Parts: sequence; C-alpha cells; structure tokens
Amino acid sequence: MSPKESFQGWIGRRLQSEDVLTEGLFRRFAATFDLPDGQGTIGQPAPALIHFCLAPNTFPASRLGEDGHELRGEFLPPVQLKTRMWAGSCIEFLGDLRVGDRVCRVTEIQSVSNKEGKTGRLCFVGLRHTIKVGDDVRIIENQDLVYLDTVQRHNVNRSGADQLFDDEMMLDEAKLFRYSAITFNSHRIHYDREYARATEGYPDLVVHGPLQATLLMLYATKLASRPPNRFSFKALSPLYIREPITLRAIQEEGATKLECVKRDGQATTFAEAMWS
Repeated sequence: MSPKESFQGWIGRRLQSEDVLTEGLFRRFAATFDLPDGQGTIGQPAPALIHFCLAPNTFPASRLGEDGHELRGEFLPPVQLKTRMWAGSCIEFLGDLRVGDRVCRVTEIQSVSNKEGKTGRLCFVGLRHTIKVGDDVRIIENQDLVYLDTVQRHNVNRSGADQLFDDEMMLDEAKLFRYSAITFNSHRIHYDREYARATEGYPDLVVHGPLQATLLMLYATKLASRPPNRFSFKALSPLYIREPITLRAIQEEGATKLECVKRDGQATTFAEAMWS
C-alpha cells in the first residue's frame, strides 16, 4: 500500500451531484421498509435517512471495478486493500427533506489515514456530505470508510441493550435487492453470492450497513414518536442474509442507544439517536 503521504493530495477533493426527491422514490423507500402512508404527495416530509438514496455517484459501468464500486482513484484515493466497508456515520438533521425537493449533495474528502490493526493494514477515509435544497442546508453527514485486507469477524460484541417492543426479523434476497436498487449500490457482496464468498471471503451475501442503520433509525422514531435531530451508527460485524436479528434499544434522557442483534447476542450495528 502506498504511504500515507501519497494520499494527502486527495484531501479537499469535492464531488457534487443533484437529484429530485420524487413521489416514486418515496413510494419505493416506503415499500422497502413497510412504512405506512407511503403515497408520497408533493410537500410531504420524507423519512430520515432517505438521503442515502439521493444523488448517488453515477459512474458509468465501464468505470466500475471488480467489486462493483467505482474504480479506485476515480474520486476516492487508490487504496490498494481488497475490501471496502462503510464503517459508520454521524449525521445532523437541520431540516426535513420533502417530496418534490431538488437536492444537491456536495461530498468532500476530509481525511485519509493508514493504521495497523490486529488483522492487518487498514486505511480510513473520512467524507463530509452536505445535503442542500437551494441554499438551505438540510443534512450534514460525516462518513467513515475503511479499507482492509481481510474480512473482520468480531465475536465479542455482545448486546447489553434492553429489548423494547419489537419482534425478530430476517432480511432476505428481496430486501437486499430493493435496497441496492433505491440506493444505486452495485457492490457485489450484496447480490453476487459467488463473488462474496470467493473474492471477499464472506460466507454469504452481506446485509448493507446503511440498511441496518435505517431500520434502527425507524425504530428510534417509532419509540419517540418523532425523528431525532442527530443520529450516528457504527458497523460492528457483518450480518449475512437470512440471519435472524432483533432491534434492541435503551432509552435515556434525550437519547436512545440501539443495536441490531443476532440470536447469539452478537451485535452487528450500533446506533445512537439524539433529540436536542
């Protein structure tokens, strides 16, 4: 892997894209997550984290790598480690996105850092996404990507949360397909079982981290009867297709801590929702 200094020139690079929050996108998002009132009329506030589906990078198919992401070095630095993961995000909501809004996303590379972990080399890339409608900033998201040599399988993240009013669920091929479609995500670990196993070393198809985060966001909104002002999430360990999970939460003053938890008690995603 290239030394850290070789990537410092990538810091400050920006990418801008625009999109419209259409009635169709609202309906597809609502259908994917079984939300009520999913008609999506003009002016209707959209669910939190629908911005993951808006203004995605639209690199041509000829400029995609073997993994389905854009080629290394297109916008993100050419990190020469096999696996790329969305490690987590911290998000601040400054206003609603509404059906009919024309949305502008500005993405800036904030940091690049190399580290040595217990399983080998790691490279972290920090991104800042600013979501605007006209001149009005609606969402600020700080996202962390991590590149690594091998799949990290954690076996020590045991949930300590109290379960609150929710049933066990299982995410199947249709759910993964629909989420990949509405987010324009072509990473092959979510739909190509042979690639996921043979190339990236996973035992089966991998459930998207932001899909799990959206489930936790919707759960937090349900418990509080309103969406939070701030939300953060962190990937702890991979979740594979058709593995049963439970959404768990601890409600505190002004905040709720949440987890996706497998039957053996292993947490796959941690989140915190805050109202302030």
